[in-house]
Amino acid sequence: AAPIGVERRFAEPVARTEHMLGVLEELAGEAARALEERHEGGRRWDARLFRADGEVQALRVETGQPTRDPAVLLRLFRERIEALAEAAGVTLRWRPFLLGPIFATQGWTNSPFNLYPVKGRNMWRDLDREAARLGLPPVTRPHPFPQNSLSAARVAIYGADQDWLVPFSKAVFETSFAKGGSIAEPAAVRQILDALGLDGTQILKAAASEANKGRLKVAGEEARSRGIYGAPSFLTEDGELFWGNDRLEQALAWAAGDRPEGLL
Repeated sequence: AAPIGVERRFAEPVARTEHMLGVLEELAGEAARALEERHEGGRRWDARLFRADGEVQALRVETGQPTRDPAVLLRLFRERIEALAEAAGVTLRWRPFLLGPIFATQGWTNSPFNLYPVKGRNMWRDLDREAARLGLPPVTRPHPFPQNSLSAARVAIYGADQDWLVPFSKAVFETSFAKGGSIAEPAAVRQILDALGLDGTQILKAAASEANKGRLKVAGEEARSRGIYGAPSFLTEDGELFWGNDRLEQALAWAAGDRPEGLL
């Protein structure tokens, strides 16, 4: 069957990332209706974003089974945070750090989810809603929560300048919050690395070196000195701090120079 193509043209550039995602959702809906008429689904979905400077940003998502569900497609496009940043003209740098010591400086000995039960129940519910909104799998609460992430954090800081940092980080969160798996033991972290086609044994050994432990400590101290108190956090070049996944689009817009009128 011939590919289905849908498009939008604009008189003015689309400056805000959330607007771009809204357009992608509309286009996915149009394509889904066309596929429904043909009783078909799609495995490969391509989006091309034509920027005002003439550059073209291509996004591609693929699924194992044919789908025409716009929510699934929007979730897959949202996962392409690097592509969203590039489309907004923003350079993205992932910076791993350990959150526990930052909590300790605030007098917390545990996650606020646990320290404040009423707030914690609502935060878990909010996480469930956010996952559903983005078309993500249902949240599986780790047991115990929080898990000990020291080994994973050491590996992440060791790979801070490596191409595998981002897929490793995503795999750790998927293991913990979608699959209900453990990330606490070095053996569990090694399995994640091995599944990515990496040498988990060698990486774990290097990550446990005293020099790398020092790097992780420095990263945590830098995060605290820059006002970071939770994760995920987004820090723009001018020092503006955004906390929480629901602030991603706002952070990208701010970094691209799109600020609310009257706010310095």
